[in-house]
Amino acid sequence: MKRRIYLHMKSPAEARELFLSRFEVNSMLAPEEIPTVTARGRVTAAPVWARWSSPAAHQAAMDGFAVAAADTYGARPESPRLLAVGREAHPINTGHLMPPGTDAVIMVENVPDPEADPLTIEAPVFPWHNVRRVGEDLVAGPAWGRSLLPTFRWNLTPSFWQAWWKRPVACRRSGPSRLMNQPPSPRW
Repeated sequence: MKRRIYLHMKSPAEARELFLSRFEVNSMLAPEEIPTVTARGRVTAAPVWARWSSPAAHQAAMDGFAVAAADTYGARPESPRLLAVGREAHPINTGHLMPPGTDAVIMVENVPDPEADPLTIEAPVFPWHNVRRVGEDLVAGPAWGRSLLPTFRWNLTPSFWQAWWKRPVACRRSGPSRLMNQPPSPRW
């Protein structure tokens, strides 16, 4: 049986021309610079830069005690480590900034007596355990390095105060009459 090949290779120039012929370039709206909070339902028209990282500082991801992870190495139930409250272990709540010199959080549920001083630590923690690090969600700089990113409630953050946005344009795709909401980038 002879093999059937269904794909016909086109040169990059032919493929680009075919792709662009499916769009009505004259109907595309020009990008406009607007505050990000009003951009819901639009797509980015250019790469977006974040002014600040989010979170902007290391934060506790759990309620518990902020510690230097190295101080807990070797801790186990039969030979626990004792950490002085206020010097080696700092009470901390979720979302609070990590005290200087600390790099991990021991959950309060994992401390046998959270009211004791010194604290009894029965298990080691590794660096950055239960810590939200700087830029974990978003790093300052080119956050969205491409255009045409749709906006949703989750990505409308105060870090993006203003950017270039455009309204999505419906265009026909080859085949059945389906609509796409992402026009090609004007910078091709």
